[in-house]
Amino acid sequence: MSQSSSPVLWHRLVGTLFRELLTPVNITVQTEVPLLNKPPQGDLLLIRREGKVWTAEQKALLPDGIWQNNARETLLEIKITESLGEETVQKTAGYDLFYRENQRLKPTDLATLIVSARRPRQTFLDRMGYQLAEAPGVYRSTYPIVQRVGLILLNELSDETHNAFAKCFASRKSVKEQAFQTLEGVGFAMASVAVMTFLVGLRQHWLEGEETMSTELTAEKVMSLGEKVIHLILEKLPPEERLAGLRPEEVLRQYKPEEVLRQYKPEEVLRQYKPEEVLRQYGTEDRLAGLSLEEIESYLKQLKKQQGITNGGQ
Repeated sequence: MSQSSSPVLWHRLVGTLFRELLTPVNITVQTEVPLLNKPPQGDLLLIRREGKVWTAEQKALLPDGIWQNNARETLLEIKITESLGEETVQKTAGYDLFYRENQRLKPTDLATLIVSARRPRQTFLDRMGYQLAEAPGVYRSTYPIVQRVGLILLNELSDETHNAFAKCFASRKSVKEQAFQTLEGVGFAMASVAVMTFLVGLRQHWLEGEETMSTELTAEKVMSLGEKVIHLILEKLPPEERLAGLRPEEVLRQYKPEEVLRQYKPEEVLRQYKPEEVLRQYGTEDRLAGLSLEEIESYLKQLKKQQGITNGGQ
């Protein structure tokens, strides 16, 4: 990375994932957080819950350290490639105070945490009074000046599925890989297509060995990379696997009637379906598109002849 390059806006990348993930369960995610009337902007992520308590659906998507606190709003300082130091904790304590004053919130209305991909030295944790709290990877300080600022250390979160989405941003390769494996097993079933696409793109980026992200990397580019990977996978699948789980009408809807009919001989087209099945998919004119009057008459004559033989045999 050149010296003139500005740092990656990690809070926007994390925010994109969690916005897509949490919006369907009534949680608002905001990446530009006003601290003052004319605010400085930190690497902040704001999560605002709808309702008085966390629902089971919301808890299933959020990492430990967030849902255990019943505050309606959660302010997150995101640190992915940067080391965690005293200045970051002090600034985050200031963000907590400024945001509450700006929004006129009571202390119980807001929970503030630092999410760090890297684990700081134990000497730092001791010096700042941080001790392991309600879950692995979650730390709280006993010192009054920073006691409102919790820590979530992504490398140390448990392997539970609800932690996996956040752990995709951990610093250790083994932790990230475990998180993606967890999501492939059960987590993707809870996620939208947009979330899956983003995660596929993010995983591909990690696999390419670009541990230090370039300034060109944005949420849009992660999504684009995910789409490319998914398309490549689909192209290599045999047709029966691509179409697995789709109903005939869902497949046929993707094509014009004449495109479908070109795959069959006239007699095959007219023989395969009952009239009511055909009409459910296409109008009469569409269904007969591509067949000449002679072809239809020829088939009807053959059918009448076959029926006559059958009736005669009876």
